[in-house]
Amino acid sequence: MGNVHMNYELARRLKDAGFVYGNQMHRAYKPDGTFRNLGDKPDGDYIYEPTLSELIEACGDRFDVLFQTNQKYWYCIYNNMEKATDSYQTPEEAVVNLWLKLNKK
Repeated sequence: MGNVHMNYELARRLKDAGFVYGNQMHRAYKPDGTFRNLGDKPDGDYIYEPTLSELIEACGDRFDVLFQTNQKYWYCIYNNMEKATDSYQTPEEAVVNLWLKLNKK
């Protein structure tokens, strides 16, 4: 895996869906895809990426398992092992997409 865990579009979807950010954020993205490590408050055009642990915690008790198959794709299982998410390149992408699925309005 590279250094970038999430892209601007995914971070924007998370923010637009109402994700509540805590104090653990460590990276922020601009629309052009650049990112930088910042303090704990969003500023300007940047959208923050929460940490993996913050994402998992936000899923609550519906989150069951995060796993990697063949050292390539990441999946989440939720709701008492009933369903799995699609495959993703990073664990952060898998958990963000699980959170988005669990919080559809």
